[in-house]
Amino acid sequence: MRKIAVVVCLLSLAFAACGKDDSPTVDATPKPTVINVEATDSNGTYKFGVDATAEVDNLASIVVKNTGQQPHQAALIKIADGKTLDDAKAFLSAEGSAAPAGPPPFTVGGGTTVIDPGGSATVTQSLPAGSYAFFCFVPGPDRAPHFVKGMTAAITITGTSTASLPLPEGENATASEYKYDLPALKAGTTVLRTTNAGKQDHEFQLGRLADGKTAADALAWLNNPQGPPPMASIAGPVVGVGGSNSFKLTLQKGTYVVFCRIPDQTDGKPHFQHGMFQGFTIT
Repeated sequence: MRKIAVVVCLLSLAFAACGKDDSPTVDATPKPTVINVEATDSNGTYKFGVDATAEVDNLASIVVKNTGQQPHQAALIKIADGKTLDDAKAFLSAEGSAAPAGPPPFTVGGGTTVIDPGGSATVTQSLPAGSYAFFCFVPGPDRAPHFVKGMTAAITITGTSTASLPLPEGENATASEYKYDLPALKAGTTVLRTTNAGKQDHEFQLGRLADGKTAADALAWLNNPQGPPPMASIAGPVVGVGGSNSFKLTLQKGTYVVFCRIPDQTDGKPHFQHGMFQGFTIT
């Protein structure tokens, strides 16, 4: 009986040891789907390098790299049901009364603002299934926007994403008509959780002023872009009405500006001309 008791005891200890999980804890939270976008210009050819499809079941991180010689952006639009990329191009290319009748054949889907050559930016956002396209609205030396030179790229998003993951933790920043509500920013790397609380689309275009330049110099250049810009474009997120996303930002000591170039729905003027322009200093 003593032998049986010993065996039972040993078996109990063995089963207890087998039941104990000594493996390291694994984070089961799904990671954002990465969508890599390369913006290039060479020999008069403007284009995006991007996969034609992506499956997004949580959030998407759009990683944009500018390997060209000119500033570029990767603004993302969501094409309306029954419409095409060509419909969006025709609408955006038209001027004044020549614009096609009816509502735009797209809505703002997100993406990034302008990035200088050699720069990169990452914006993390919800990206529901549908047809999308990247556009570059930066004007070339002839003042024609790059998208009319072919700098567009269609991408089809599949999957079940709506907003199944919370945005990465960070500092909250809000845009509305016609102002920004920014947190107290410090030198170093931070994440801005940007929200559009307005009734129009907005963007957080960030720029770092060159030494000796002021926010007034930047605003004057935006109103009359002659000569080299007084600031470096360090990108930022584009946020549609009611949308939100997160943007990783590294700041150094210096003076910065944030502004919105999107045309107003009432008069077509860029939002910075309505006061959507703000300077801040990192000490």
